[in-house]
This record gives sequence, C-alpha cells and structure tokens, in this order.
Amino acid sequence: MRVTVVAEPLARVCADILVAGFFEDVRPPKGLAGQVDWLTGGGLSRLIVAHRVSGHIAETALLAVPTFSTPRVLFVGLGRSSNYNYLVLNQVAEALRPVLGALQVKAAAVELLGTPVGGLDPVIIARTFVKAWHNGSKDPGIDLTFVAPKGQQPQQLEHRLREMGV
Repeated sequence: MRVTVVAEPLARVCADILVAGFFEDVRPPKGLAGQVDWLTGGGLSRLIVAHRVSGHIAETALLAVPTFSTPRVLFVGLGRSSNYNYLVLNQVAEALRPVLGALQVKAAAVELLGTPVGGLDPVIIARTFVKAWHNGSKDPGIDLTFVAPKGQQPQQLEHRLREMGV
C-alpha cells in the first residue's frame, strides 16, 4: 500500500473511488461530501431525504459520478458529530476495507474523515485510518491518497506521516 497526500481541487483527484464522510446530525453535509453533493445537484441530499442513508457510523452509499476524474464516490457515515473521535474513525476505517475490496478498488482517494470537527489532527486521522486497515493483517493492496482539507499543506502532512512511520 502506498500512502500519499494531495490538495487538489475535487475535480482533479484521480483514483478508482473517492471516499467522503458525513455526519448524521450535520445538514447540509460538509467537507468533500458537501462538495460532491453540491456538484451533483444534491445526489447525497436526495438519498438523505429519501431515508436511504442517514450518516450512522460506517453506513455507506455509492454514487456514480461520470463527470468527475474519479468516477465513483463512496459516502460513509461518521455518526453524530459530537461523538466523533479517533475510536469512531478506527471503526469506520475497519468497515471500509472490505467494502472497497468488494468493489475491487486498487486506488482510493480518502477525505481525512472528520476534519471539520475541531480538535482532531489530520495526521493522526490518516495514521489511525492506515493502522485500522493493517490491524494485524496483510497489506490490503489498495493505494491511499488522502485529500488534505483547505488550508493544510499536503507536503507537511505527508512529511509528518512519514515521521510517524506511515
């Protein structure tokens, strides 16, 4: 597994799939989920209004977006924003691994899940995600590109990840 960090505009992120998180109590969705929702004319919002997804922890919804350089978006529920922490992130990351494997993903662009919530370090988010994927098993074989939030320098984040052994 190769791990990189980018700060590309959403339309230029290239991977087999984009993973974006959303909270069950934050409407409209924020972060990459909110951007994708807006760019798709409310694709995620329609699923929420129709009660097909709610944002419960590790709940997923797949959306085809043929106009993006990444043709599929996997929305993943992060639970209630007030309860979100590194343990919840670990649970979400562990749940995502078999889903992406079933979708035969070789390269995933992953939002640093939960960065809109204050107090969570983007580097520790990435490290927690990667550790949850390894969790005593072999390399999942999926290259990860973390999409840095606005205002974050991808080179600095990547450097800090390397210092932590990721």
